[in-house]
Amino acid sequence: MSGEGRVEIFDNGAWGTVCDDSWDIKDAQVVCRQLGFPDAFSAPGSARFGQGNGKIWLDNVHCLGNEMSIEDCGHRGWGIHNCGHHEDASVICLSKYDYFIVAIVERTRRRGY
Repeated sequence: MSGEGRVEIFDNGAWGTVCDDSWDIKDAQVVCRQLGFPDAFSAPGSARFGQGNGKIWLDNVHCLGNEMSIEDCGHRGWGIHNCGHHEDASVICLSKYDYFIVAIVERTRRRGY
């Protein structure tokens, strides 16, 4: 399963994207965990993984990082936005294996190897 891509939400029979205004790592962390990944590596904007089409469901998303779903985060309101698809938000998630590798590298650095 790929851990990176454009953020899309399926609601009421239609797929839609999330605008990158105020999009940051805390927002990406919530999305990655919602998808079953342990954490986020980065939160690219500017349609890094291509522009969506159709609806833009969320704008000015503001997560604290501990929410269970992106829908629980603050935002302008469902379907309310001032964006185009060139501003679609994306995520790059960490897998459990990435976590394992980072832990080994950090431990090695602390020991001075």
